[in-house]
Amino acid sequence: MKTSLYILAAEYREAADKLTDLDLDEQTLSDTLESIAGGLDTKAENLAKLIRELKSHEERASTEAKRIQERAQRFTSRREWLSEYLKDSLIHAGRLKIEMPYFTVSVRKNPAAVVIDDEKALPRDYWVTPTPESRPDKKRIAQALKEGLSVPGARSVSGQSLQIK
Repeated sequence: MKTSLYILAAEYREAADKLTDLDLDEQTLSDTLESIAGGLDTKAENLAKLIRELKSHEERASTEAKRIQERAQRFTSRREWLSEYLKDSLIHAGRLKIEMPYFTVSVRKNPAAVVIDDEKALPRDYWVTPTPESRPDKKRIAQALKEGLSVPGARSVSGQSLQIK
């Protein structure tokens, strides 16, 4: 039967308390406690070894996760650069769509997006206030700009993006 560390610790504490009440000399008390501590010491040592091993695994896994995350970021950066390069090249060549056996590559116009240049210049009508921190209401601003209204501090921008299907 395996005894848990908690039970071994409680038994050791109980034995130590009883032995203290027996009025034994220091050497006898020390020798007796040492003899009954064996199970507790072994269990504690084994748990300490396991804890160190798990800490080592944790550190290696964390290092590996960081390395993989950095690698993924390099892939993302390269993909974004290549996409931008291909899009710009197609625009420059005046070919906004190329059909190939495996892909169709095209440059499409993105929907207009609202850019806030100066929040302080935005009229109060274009703010969302029910939230704890008020913020510009980009949907309302986009609608106003679409209708041709001028919204101080905001503008609409349209870009293009590469699409590979």
